Amino acid sequence: MRAIRLPALSIASSFGASAATWVLLQQFAVRGLVAIKFLAIGRMLGPAAIGSVSVALLAVAIAEALSDTGLAQAVIQGEHAPTRPQLSAVWTTLTARGVLISLLLVASAPLLSSQFHLDGSLVLIQLAALLPLLRGLASPAYYVVQRERRFQHIAGVEVAAAFVDCSVGLTLAYFGAGAASVLIGLVAGETLKSVLTWVTMTPR
Repeated sequence: MRAIRLPALSIASSFGASAATWVLLQQFAVRGLVAIKFLAIGRMLGPAAIGSVSVALLAVAIAEALSDTGLAQAVIQGEHAPTRPQLSAVWTTLTARGVLISLLLVASAPLLSSQFHLDGSLVLIQLAALLPLLRGLASPAYYVVQRERRFQHIAGVEVAAAFVDCSVGLTLAYFGAGAASVLIGLVAGETLKSVLTWVTMTPR
């Protein structure tokens, strides 16, 4: 009887809400969708378009890295669970950070466009500037869910956002939206993710 039950228990525990299996599945699905999106759009639009998008995303990555507050890590790794006022303070700070980064990117878009010779691609940097704002608007409950190791929930949100990103990007590229299709897909995915953090995660 033990020989029959142990495998069943092992499989069930591997797919529990807090099982690390969900982290692996999330990484595989999200990275796979990102790879499909960029390979397909790169084939349709060519390397020049992907290069322009990469410059815009690099500007976002640098701005976010330089302005990282460490609040998300503090919520996840803190000794005690955060209170509602603390979560409100985290959300206010991260939203303000997202707004400032977005304004900075919009203001510096002409300079970046001229420095990297992105002729006609000014809109790409302006679209990319929406990403920090959308991430800042997400509910801080997302970090509480991570703290509580609800990996199944996180995987569902992340994979749904990646699927929307990939689908929207490929559809727009197919219908001739150009390099902007990559960033519009990212904006759609981040929007869905932010909405889901408020709708499906607690405390709200």
